[in-house]
Amino acid sequence: LSQNAENISIVLSELKDENKDESPESLLYILNSPNITDDNKNKYLSGQNYHIDGFAEILDENMYDMAIETRIILPTWENVSYYYTYKKGLSDTLSGYINHYADELSQMKCPDSIENKNLLYASLFGGTRLTRPNYSSLITSFDGLFPQMALLEQLDKERLIILIKAGKLPFNQETITIINKTPAFADYIIYHSHKFAKNLDLNYKFSRSNAIEILKYDNFSLDDKYNIIGILPYDILKGSQILADIAIAVFNHKHEVNVNDEVLLNLIGVSNNIALNIENLLKEFR
Repeated sequence: LSQNAENISIVLSELKDENKDESPESLLYILNSPNITDDNKNKYLSGQNYHIDGFAEILDENMYDMAIETRIILPTWENVSYYYTYKKGLSDTLSGYINHYADELSQMKCPDSIENKNLLYASLFGGTRLTRPNYSSLITSFDGLFPQMALLEQLDKERLIILIKAGKLPFNQETITIINKTPAFADYIIYHSHKFAKNLDLNYKFSRSNAIEILKYDNFSLDDKYNIIGILPYDILKGSQILADIAIAVFNHKHEVNVNDEVLLNLIGVSNNIALNIENLLKEFR
């Protein structure tokens, strides 16, 4: 038996770069064989063109890692889920496997029948294990809203925008409170512009930069912009030439203002809109 095991390992070692078209049955035999060293299994199985259907016929659970590392397991969300459960989370090996097979997996929906679907969803898209291109393509495999909003705070702007544009982040106070702490707040507001314009009484925290980005958005009507200016903190409005130009233009068209005299004077003072005479503005508005 010892000599036989040695002979098998020698043959595999010699063939490892010659033939990568082993049948699924042969792959499973090699993986399950106790007479082949792990090192030779890894070398021979890596890069094979065919796959085994899943984990059911792997006799030794210790070989699950090998099957994923060598990528001979057929890329399906069911197999991803099975291994995710086995490892109790998203291991480096599994994330490497998913990144490798992102094109194949992105063509499939992650089925609702998978019990740990939301856990898998949150693990994949609540962190940085996926490359950005794969993050973008794989999000289409998951229906429904992102399941763990608290994870959004640790994402970079690009990943947040992918979630926003995929419609995965709802417009409600819980999400607003969290997304408000991220660099994608303005992108979120603009994506949900219609709902935002109708829900200005919710709790928002504006920075000067995202206030400018929001007010520059062309799809907001004049009335929308007027109402948005009305909820901006005065310390955000005061001292900004860009905001002053926008506000003065809106006030001029509306023939009314929704800021106090001190703020209005400050806006007029820093605005570049020299076509509007201060005295006439004050007379018209007051």
